Amino acid sequence: MTQLPTGWRRARFGEAAETALGKMLDKGRSRGLPKVPYLRNVNVQWGSVDLRSVLQMELADEERERFGLRVGDLLVCEGGEIGRAAIWGGSTGFMAYQKALHRVRPHPGTDPRFLRYQLERLANDGTLARFSTGSTIRHLPQQALRAVPIALPSIETQRRVVAILEEHLSDLDAAGACLKSAGSRAARLRAAELERLFGSSGRVSVSLSEVIAGIAAGKSFGAADRPALPSEWGIIKVSAMTWGEFRPNENKSVRADRVDPRFEIRPGDLLVSRANTSDYVGASVLVPAGVRPRLLLSDKSLRATPAPDVNPEWLWRALQAPSARHQISALATGTKESMRNISQDALKSVLVPVAARSDQERRVAAFLDVESTLGRQGPLIRDLTSRAQSLRRAIFAAAFSGRLTGHGSDTEVISELAEEESA
Repeated sequence: MTQLPTGWRRARFGEAAETALGKMLDKGRSRGLPKVPYLRNVNVQWGSVDLRSVLQMELADEERERFGLRVGDLLVCEGGEIGRAAIWGGSTGFMAYQKALHRVRPHPGTDPRFLRYQLERLANDGTLARFSTGSTIRHLPQQALRAVPIALPSIETQRRVVAILEEHLSDLDAAGACLKSAGSRAARLRAAELERLFGSSGRVSVSLSEVIAGIAAGKSFGAADRPALPSEWGIIKVSAMTWGEFRPNENKSVRADRVDPRFEIRPGDLLVSRANTSDYVGASVLVPAGVRPRLLLSDKSLRATPAPDVNPEWLWRALQAPSARHQISALATGTKESMRNISQDALKSVLVPVAARSDQERRVAAFLDVESTLGRQGPLIRDLTSRAQSLRRAIFAAAFSGRLTGHGSDTEVISELAEEESA
């Protein structure tokens, strides 16, 4: 256990603050009570309260004090991403909170910002998970929150630590914003190049049915709840087709006596997700050479066979172009955003540009040059983002062990802690 500096002590969260859970919502008929706005788990993000979607509930006048918020209250998520916390800065009127949130009111001598940042540190290092309950959806009960161990110096030291911590985090957040912006620019450039080279907008176009020899759906084979071993048959999941590349490990094991080999996936197959979220329905992948054998199409996947004069990769890119994606999203059906569907007939009506085989191959080659350049940026951005996350955890570790001083030595301490974590 890390030695705390002089003037710091170890305490339980409940020693530093009063905690209370919010109002349980009434599921029955209206009782005719006044309606008030209230905050849910989704409204509380790390360090901020999102007021874009605030619902209302009935609340008796005598309950307003118990379930109302004051400026400076710390809101902590009881479920979902347990411990996610933000300080309530107030609004134009009364605001309540529901049972999915803890309301934390620090005792005199405790800065709510110090508790908020310490909760983020304890969420990152796994401490809160050890105090949570539930096998699938984790929860942080009130008694468990009160028992969470924290480091607690004087109020003056708390404020100094918060000031130093926020200065370091501000620099890190600025770097993170630059990385996010670089990733967004790369994504926009890729989309623009897809549309320029393969989009149907402003070009002579035909329906997909005119450039394919056929399209066929997979089927359900009664899969197990585990991935297939290399020697076993497996049926692909929707996630195998979602992320722009074929992911063969996203599969479920199927008994050999249930298999129909006509549905086996082959290198060069163009696969399309028949059912997915609204953002990914109709997502397509081209199966690469060397893919493992004994993988099957599922009933949520389609296999499109390009016509003889159509380059499969050109057709794949044409289905990825923004103009095609817009069409697919508009043609998808289903009442839930989490599961939309596109029929074979609807997919065959999607417009793609007319292009001779030689032009198709030229456009594919041009896009591969762009993809190669962007491909070098992607890993770099991911590595730097991972490094930034390690530094953030190291900053918290230094702050709550009393090792941040506000001097140049902080950089060395943070780097050392980050290296220890990644070792």
